[in-house]
Amino acid sequence: VATDETRPLGGAGAELLGWSPDGESIAFTRRADLIGRGARELVLMNADGTGAKALTKDRESEFTVPEWMPDGDYVMARKTGQGGAQLRVYHKDGGSGMELAKNLNGMGYTPSSDGRYVYFSSGGLA
Repeated sequence: VATDETRPLGGAGAELLGWSPDGESIAFTRRADLIGRGARELVLMNADGTGAKALTKDRESEFTVPEWMPDGDYVMARKTGQGGAQLRVYHKDGGSGMELAKNLNGMGYTPSSDGRYVYFSSGGLA
């Protein structure tokens, strides 16, 4: 974007962002209480800075490293809380999400270019 305008992301503690494939939306994480404390939630926002909405409602877990699926309809994120770390996927319109992997030790994951597969590091070999 060719502009000199800067805007803060939607709320205190916002970080770890990922652009949607069409460039129209941003997925990022922020502190759920909006003042920089508490659990970290997964949030979507329009590219122009409007329409921020939390995709996750879990106030006990940390969501990190959002990654869009190629179709632009789903966002993956690492969820850490009681029971360890999971890789989960959420529809951009909301919902409870779906677990893709549990006991996730690694931080890296990415979808295949066609979105049929998700590759992730597990932190060790079986």
